[in-house]
Amino acid sequence: APFENDPDTDFSLEQNRTWALDIKKHWEHKTFETVPCVINSEVIEHPSPEGIGIDPAQPEKILYTYTFATWQEISEAIETAKNQQSKWQAVSVEDKAAIFAKAAQKIRQRRFDLTGVMMRDGGKALVECDVEISEAVDFIEYYLRSMLEMNQNKEISWTPKGTVLVTPPWNFPVSIPTGGIFAALAAGNCVLFKPAPESVLSGWLLVNAFWDAGIPKNVLQFINCADNPVGSQLITDERINSVILTGATATAELFMNMRPDLDLHAETGGKNALIVTALSDRDLAIKDLIQSAFGHSGQKCSAASLGILEAEVYDDPHFLKQLKDAVESLSVGSPWNFKSKVTPLIRAPSDALL
Repeated sequence: APFENDPDTDFSLEQNRTWALDIKKHWEHKTFETVPCVINSEVIEHPSPEGIGIDPAQPEKILYTYTFATWQEISEAIETAKNQQSKWQAVSVEDKAAIFAKAAQKIRQRRFDLTGVMMRDGGKALVECDVEISEAVDFIEYYLRSMLEMNQNKEISWTPKGTVLVTPPWNFPVSIPTGGIFAALAAGNCVLFKPAPESVLSGWLLVNAFWDAGIPKNVLQFINCADNPVGSQLITDERINSVILTGATATAELFMNMRPDLDLHAETGGKNALIVTALSDRDLAIKDLIQSAFGHSGQKCSAASLGILEAEVYDDPHFLKQLKDAVESLSVGSPWNFKSKVTPLIRAPSDALL
């Protein structure tokens, strides 16, 4: 079928508002066991988990713990990927597409839990989580169709890069890793998925959906590790053929300094501006500016941090007063209070956020 964006939840329907309240009831106070690594299809748990996950709405409490893989375990994961490369590459495009379709369906079916875990793990508002899950489905469906379409061209042969490390950010812990993982898998690569340390639990629920859809655990492995020295060794290891990073510009620069020949696909931070002209619908401009600036508390690269106004708009006292009133009307609080439009930051404010 032609590609279509997966629909978001329609919260104007009573049954969907009841569904949202059920998420709150089930997830707001849920407790969790230690999140392991999965390497070569084996669950890796250490007696004393090193990683700590925090609920931004209750930062004084530990939400969960997770295991840091040692360098020996990370090295085993890389060797496993190398050993599985030819097997995954040999799987037909049609069979891969069938698995991808199942993975997209798993995400649809698990919208309830994926929404709840992002609210708990990242302090994200429910409506922000909902649209992210739709985006994750879109990624899978897009790469599924791209893979089938590219396979129709019999004059071109395709060769995987090899072993791909996917390192997504904490602010989109479901959609962005899904995009990186399925881009790599569609091209026949094996994947090491290392979620952001602030959203390991979200990554854990996500990767389990993919395994349940039929992606082998030795083709898609789940790892966490300390940045130094293990994380640095991982980036510099020549057995890693490519890295898909979404994160800070400084992180991309660090990776390239550590390994200048690295095949790095990086989406990094920047400034987003919204231009308001004198001919614009000013009510709509205010609505869009506020949504862009304060959606997910401004914690995304698409958040408007600058409004560029034509003089006629800037000098209009009514426009500036209406903008100020609209911002001050935003409710600030926990994501579990559905009135909250501005939810907790992932960590305490710092100079990096100014």
